[in-house]
Amino acid sequence: MIANTTWQPALYLGLDGGGTKTLAVVVDATGAERGRAVAGSANHQAVGVARAVAHIRMAVAGALAQAGVVAPDQAPCVAGWLGIAGLDGPADHDLLLPHLRALADSVHLTNDAELPLAALPDGAGVALVAGTGSIALGRNAQGRFARAGGWGHLLGDEGSGYDIGRQALQAVVRAADGRARLAGEASVTALSPLILRRWAVGCCWAIRCCVWAFCAVYAATYASLRWRWSMIRPTAPPAPPSLHRHCRPRWP
Repeated sequence: MIANTTWQPALYLGLDGGGTKTLAVVVDATGAERGRAVAGSANHQAVGVARAVAHIRMAVAGALAQAGVVAPDQAPCVAGWLGIAGLDGPADHDLLLPHLRALADSVHLTNDAELPLAALPDGAGVALVAGTGSIALGRNAQGRFARAGGWGHLLGDEGSGYDIGRQALQAVVRAADGRARLAGEASVTALSPLILRRWAVGCCWAIRCCVWAFCAVYAATYASLRWRWSMIRPTAPPAPPSLHRHCRPRWP
């Protein structure tokens, strides 16, 4: 660690890097929060290594600035735990670590689903994460890991923000061209004006252009619109049923 000419308290970094946003929090040795900041997606599988690393550094720099650190390039954090979506194996770890090791004297790099496991007694239990993507990660008392999901939006991510947002967009276009009525669904959906207003377009046909113009991770933002609509439905489920597929015993 490079010596600082100005005294600073020992700081510790925690980072939750998801598919839509990255949250960095800095605490001192007592656990008191000293700063936090948010940036864009940290999933290199979705936005590329350069953008993911830039977002991570931006979030960390913002949190350090709130903590009063004026020279974040001097690695003022004693240790940092970075949980990042899309980090699924040794190859991903080796790819990202060289870009991130300067953020703290000691950097612990894992998948973001491991973060909630750390809050459980002895770190044993199951964490079900439904963000932009979805994944379930478990660890037993003997330290054995098991996971389900985390396959990405093309192969899985059931019950995720992306999945819910995609369903919302599909409901709107089915209603627009009449397929919903033929399938026995409502011919009009309250989602249509919400999404048209959000994208500032005048008709449902313009949705296609918007979808292709945006990265896949942005479809997840429409989950909030679908959830808001579902809250006015008396039969709305408390959670997407497809998310339950991740929760089943996997240990022998």
